[in-house]
Amino acid sequence: MNLEGKLLGNRYEMIEKVGNGGMSTVYKATDKVLKRNVAVKILGAVKTSIYIYIVPIVTVVTSLIILNEQITLMSFIGTILTLIGLFLSQDFRDKG
Repeated sequence: MNLEGKLLGNRYEMIEKVGNGGMSTVYKATDKVLKRNVAVKILGAVKTSIYIYIVPIVTVVTSLIILNEQITLMSFIGTILTLIGLFLSQDFRDKG
């Protein structure tokens, strides 16, 4: 998304893009209220995999196998709901 020449919040007029990184883009801008040049950082969306939600399930299974912990009703329900959500989100990704 290029914001050069745009006005943000009726205050910051974007002059030029200075640089970008993994999660943000920095623009040179003019602050219309203070009447001076400023830097504006636009944060982008953090992209993650949906499989990060498997980490709690791995923790429960590992504690069961290695530590011989008992699985509580709440951890069992949480594991099932997490798996259902994971499969549903994957199904919607494939169809959408």
